[in-house]
Amino acid sequence: MIPSRVVNQSLHTQIFGDAEHTVVLLHGLLGLGSNLGAIARALAGQCRVIVPDLRNHGRSFRAAGMSYPELADDLASTLDAAGIGSVSLLGHSMGGKVAMQFALSYPARCTRLLVADIAPVIYPPHHAAVLAALRAVADRPDADRRETARLLEERLHDPALVGLLLMHRERLPDGAWAWRLGREHIEAGYGDILAAPQPSPGHLRWEGPVLFLRGERSEYVQPVHVGPIQALFPTARIESVPAAGHWLHAERPEIFIPLARNFLLGDDASA
Repeated sequence: MIPSRVVNQSLHTQIFGDAEHTVVLLHGLLGLGSNLGAIARALAGQCRVIVPDLRNHGRSFRAAGMSYPELADDLASTLDAAGIGSVSLLGHSMGGKVAMQFALSYPARCTRLLVADIAPVIYPPHHAAVLAALRAVADRPDADRRETARLLEERLHDPALVGLLLMHRERLPDGAWAWRLGREHIEAGYGDILAAPQPSPGHLRWEGPVLFLRGERSEYVQPVHVGPIQALFPTARIESVPAAGHWLHAERPEIFIPLARNFLLGDDASA
């Protein structure tokens, strides 16, 4: 059962550029809108770029429920509040599923869809260690960033991941440290995060221009996923970014950003 929508809640956003065409960039699980800043700056000269923190992430609101229809509704409410109708979307990982859901839930409001290294399928659980590490350090208001980093590194042994999580650590006016992360809601909604986007009644697929970019070294988009992709997005092209893993936009920006720019602005060969 899908939880009820949180009504009239706008996401915290950053806005780059000022043009008629709007592109929205959506980050992945445990990320922040600022993770996509390089892409936003590259696009800002030619369009308006909106970069939200998704619910329970960063400076956006905390709420129970992490289903993709809910997350797509959050984006729709945010665009409504800004007076924005249709947009092009780029989403990475979990943000890619949000972008797919938005196209399925609000087909007339999506003009182009770029999905980075995720497929519209159910994935097996694979964040247990991260969630356990966050749980272990959740109740340490005395731990500054250095101490929090040490505690996380003891449990995760992945400096890049620890650096990503530390972006959510902030100091409060009273000197205590807190998380800009709705960990409890994320953990409770983890099953929904692993789920696939859901077709909407009367809109079983979206036939606008779609580009799936996968990391050549990533396992998130495999040949077995081509069928589910084409069932929901029959016009989709699937391309690989060479020598890149799941974080393809950060690992190979010199390849990813031009591909994204050309597609989102309609300058690719399929436009």
